[in-house]
Amino acid sequence: MRRIGSAAFVSAWIVTGCLSPDVSLSDDDTDAGTSEPSTGVEEASSGPDSSSTSSGSESGGVTTTVDPTTGEESVCDATPLRVATFNIEAVSSPGSDPFVGLAASIARIGADVVCMQEVNEGEEGWVSDLAQAAGYSVVALADPSPAIGGDIFNACISRIPMELIASYGGSSLSSDPGANDVGRDILAVRVQPEPGCYAALFTVHLKSGGDYEDLFRRQVEAERLARGVRLYRENRPADGLIVLGDFNEQLDDDDLGTSLDEVPPLPASYELGSDIDVPLRYHPFDVLTTQGFQIAPAFHEDSANDGTFIGGNFSSRLDYVIYGQALFEGAEVYNACSDNGGDDDPPGGWLPKEGQPLACYSSQIASDHLSVFADFVLP
Repeated sequence: MRRIGSAAFVSAWIVTGCLSPDVSLSDDDTDAGTSEPSTGVEEASSGPDSSSTSSGSESGGVTTTVDPTTGEESVCDATPLRVATFNIEAVSSPGSDPFVGLAASIARIGADVVCMQEVNEGEEGWVSDLAQAAGYSVVALADPSPAIGGDIFNACISRIPMELIASYGGSSLSSDPGANDVGRDILAVRVQPEPGCYAALFTVHLKSGGDYEDLFRRQVEAERLARGVRLYRENRPADGLIVLGDFNEQLDDDDLGTSLDEVPPLPASYELGSDIDVPLRYHPFDVLTTQGFQIAPAFHEDSANDGTFIGGNFSSRLDYVIYGQALFEGAEVYNACSDNGGDDDPPGGWLPKEGQPLACYSSQIASDHLSVFADFVLP
């Protein structure tokens, strides 16, 4: 994880380089003779109820490195939490039409935490500008993507404290330290909507494309995600847990269930971890649903349309909120063209929003994807 900080004063909270290599998520069923991957986690004091007590802190106690198997137990009491996922395509320069549309859409949704995909290298400062424009105070950026992932990465902005941040590449979630099989690091944040109540959000952007190589790489990334989620659950079983992002797959795709019988030709820098066994069954959703997760149903307001990809005329649903250990209240695909201010929770299940409805073109200029947001209660 490269950075977490106040949107207004992000430069004061810069954390450089990779996470500490001596902090690991332990896995009790690791094969004999293989060491568990070393996965760093950072904890930041980012709200009035947060405090930093561990040694090794920097920036005046703002950031500390902690072991994820320790820390406070989550105690929630019907605590509400709204989250959103948004493939933003790019941040764009402050003041530009795409920037204004994006900020307005995020502000209208009013989520506690918004996790984004396709932030471009060089846009780090603009993410802070975007957060400020939309009313968010905390920014976290994933580590840069390896060559196989391109010049884009994941990020989260939050109105509530983020207390545990990790950026997981292939080697972080493999028993093989040489694994390089995750294109864009999975960004994990632990948030605190109320004092003592915690939830973890895992943000993903799986490999795109419909060729055999794309299916193979997407499934490997899903396997890595599933392992990270399982390890987190083992170490912090009381936390709410939500996975969200661009899966680059549809729930009714004919390819789901396909057997991937051989390793395809892969990019030169791609290194499949030795812990991945072939054949694989292609189903990037099943790796979560078999752990008890559920996919939040989400539709455009006043519509049965669940499409999130504008380039497909809303015919493709690629973006999801998938939840476990949280009570689902409702979800929506935010489309400004469908936003008529109807917030009375009719049978379609659309949700209350903040401010006034936006002009239709706001979604069209913001990104080539629509955001999905969802309400939960942490019991």
